[in-house]
Order: sequence, then C-alpha cells, then structure tokens
Amino acid sequence: MFVFPIIYIGTFLFFLKGLFQDKPERIIWFVLLGISAYTTSLSLTYQYGLLPLVNVIKYFKEIAAIGTLGYLLANYKEKIHFHYIDWLVLILFVYCFSYVFLPVGKMTFVERLTVFKSYGMFGMMYFIGRFLPLTNIDLKKIFTVILALTIIAVLIQLVEVLMNQHLQTITSYTDYNQKVNLLYPSGSYGLTMTFETDNGIKRFASFFHDPLDFAISLLMCLCGVLAWISFDEQQIIKTKWKWVIVVLLLIGLYKTFSRASMLGAVIVLYVYAILTKRKLLLKTLYFSIFLAITWFIFLASENFKGYVFDTFSLSESSSLGHLVSWVTGLDAMIEQPLGMGLGSSGLYAFGDGLGIGGESQPIFMGVQTGVISMLLYVTIYISIIVVAAKNWKLCKGEYKILAFGILLFKIGSLIPMFTSYFESFFYMSFITWILTGILINHLMWQRALR
Repeated sequence: MFVFPIIYIGTFLFFLKGLFQDKPERIIWFVLLGISAYTTSLSLTYQYGLLPLVNVIKYFKEIAAIGTLGYLLANYKEKIHFHYIDWLVLILFVYCFSYVFLPVGKMTFVERLTVFKSYGMFGMMYFIGRFLPLTNIDLKKIFTVILALTIIAVLIQLVEVLMNQHLQTITSYTDYNQKVNLLYPSGSYGLTMTFETDNGIKRFASFFHDPLDFAISLLMCLCGVLAWISFDEQQIIKTKWKWVIVVLLLIGLYKTFSRASMLGAVIVLYVYAILTKRKLLLKTLYFSIFLAITWFIFLASENFKGYVFDTFSLSESSSLGHLVSWVTGLDAMIEQPLGMGLGSSGLYAFGDGLGIGGESQPIFMGVQTGVISMLLYVTIYISIIVVAAKNWKLCKGEYKILAFGILLFKIGSLIPMFTSYFESFFYMSFITWILTGILINHLMWQRALR
C-alpha cells in the first residue's frame, strides 16, 4: 500500500526537478499519477503516523499549479493572441479571486484564501495547458497513461467487489478525514454516504477519493477510448480489443452506482454513434434499452423498482437532497445575487455542516461568488462544447482524438456537472482543463499558420 504515497511524492519531485530543467509539462505526469490517488496517498501517509508530512504534501497540487503557471508566464516569449475562451476563463478567475479580498461572508481572509486554492484551481490548469509549448507535449503518451491508469483502477475495484470490502477501510481514510478535513464518518460502512446506495449496496471507488470521483474519471476515459477507436491512425491494437476496454470501463462505472455518470455514459455512446454514423452501435443501444425496460417491468425486485421510482419522483433521499440543495441555493442567490462569500456553500464550508445550497457546480459557484460567476462558468462550459464541435473534423492525428474526446466528455458530463461539486473531482478537473487549454493552444497555432 505504501506505493501510493511514494508515487504521489515521487511524481511531485519529478515535476519539481523538471521545472528547473525547463520541462514544465511534467506537471501533467504529477496530475495523472499523483492527483488521481491524492486522498489514498494522504490517508496512507497519515496511517504511517506522519501527520506533519501530510500537512506539507497536501499542498503539492497548489505548489505545482502556481509554480508551473508562473514559470510559463515568465518565460513566454511570443505575443499572446487570446481566444475568446481565454478571456472568459481569465475574467471568471479574476472575478472569483477578488472575493478573497472582499469582506463578504463569515470567513476570515486566510479561510477565504484556503477555499479559493481549490475553488479557482481549474482556471490555472486551463492556462497551464494554454501556454505549455506544444512541441513538448506527447499526447499519445498522455492518452496511454490515462488508459493504463484507469484499467488498473478498475482491476483494483474488481478485487474490492470480489472481497466485498472497500479499499478505504484499510487506508485510514476515516481517521484522515476526521483529523485533516474535519469530516466525520457516516453511513453503514464507517466511511461516507457516497460509498453506498440508499438501500445499502456498496459503491466502490478503487484508489480514487470516492465513487463519484472514480465514476466521472471512468466517463472521461470512456470518451477518450471512443475517440481513439475512430481516429487512431496507427491501429497497433485491434479495434475489438478497444471495445473490450469500453466494456471494462462500463462495468467499473456500474459498480460505482453513480446514476449521473452512468446516464452520461449512455448519452456519450448515443452521441458517439450518431457523430461517427455507427448504425450497429445505435441498434445495440436501442435493443439494450428495450431489454432493460422489459427486465425492469417483469423481473426486477420490488425494492429495485421502488428505488427507481423514488429516484425519478425525487422522493429518494439522495435525489431529494439534491432538490433541497438546489432550492436553498437558488433562494440564496435571489436574496444575495452577488454571492455570500467563499466558503459559504458545499464542501468548502469547513466541515461545519452549515453550507448553503450546492450539489451542483453552477449553484455552488453562484451561492459563493454570485450569479455572474455562475453564468460565466456555464458560458465557458457551453463554449468549449461549441469550439470542440466546430473543430474536431479539422484537426488531425492525436489532436483530432483530443478534440473529439473533449466534445464527448463535455456533453456526457452535463448531468454530473449539474448534480455534483464537479470541479472538486481534482484528477478529472485538472487533466480535462489542461487538455482543453492544450486544444485551444493548438487551434490558435493552426489559425496563426493560415
């Protein structure tokens, strides 16, 4: 188990050494190999009795982001030609950052700064991708690592399923959360409620933070694999084996029991089938839906039927919790449209249980930094979909896979984005924003050549 802290610390030192060797792109490897197992690494470090070390290494992601962006801006020699998405992300970042200094809300300056280091990190990651030298980026290697990492995570999850035991029960996850994050255990398994469904079925997260974090990461990888299937020019691996990987990812997604991400996967497969004109896949999806409905009507247990009906009627506790959070969040925005201050909503309410609203990234932002930030975030999200949709056919090689994968993911993650603290899934958030920045970087380079 000690391998996780070693990889986390090792990849950070690898990045740090690279920064002094003019290799800022190494932050990508830290995000891929280190941040993916962030909580597992820190909880294991805590388990070994190294709390002082935990209090240092938990800031590695902020050090990496600030250090890399500072280096890139200091060494950027060319004239910067801004894309409109650049302006939108910059405006959102500066606007939200101003709330660190504005005396809005009950948090102290230090607390607001602590909240913002996670709240606004995605903007920094976008500009890191935007200003990384394209000649130093090996997209093929990045795709390979994402795929290999996800497959390993699914295999670990399979062991969890076979043993019927969460990995987190042997990593001091609960003790770490109580001591460091001020989050106390809940649910039937001594972890948090996200590790089980309402009827007590275990949800498995492999080495990720929780099942929701793992689910959205699986969805991200699924989109990349589908793009790889259609636009892989080398075809070293046969297509049938790529589809085996798709099935493996879907099995892993099922065992997370994340309804939003599972629905997102269905949407992704449907959109993919339409855009690539795969009639067989469309027929398979329609037939699968027909079989699922038939099984549900005639063979499903009464408990499962009740669970599904309660979900759609929003009377099931999780769905009802979403609804209550949305209503209270919207009500708070109506009362204070300029926001209640950083730390007033969701996970960042410092563990006191007094956070208002949340359970939705736009509402989460709107409650804290106002309606303007919510609208800017949604505008950026939609703009990325539009840009990827317009340009994926114009790109070539790995950049075509990148553009198409981003398009699929942004469409498929619409529901998870509206039903969770989306950007708190650090691994998914960091890597997708870096890759989005790289895509815009490439598109602006192509425009300059015309």
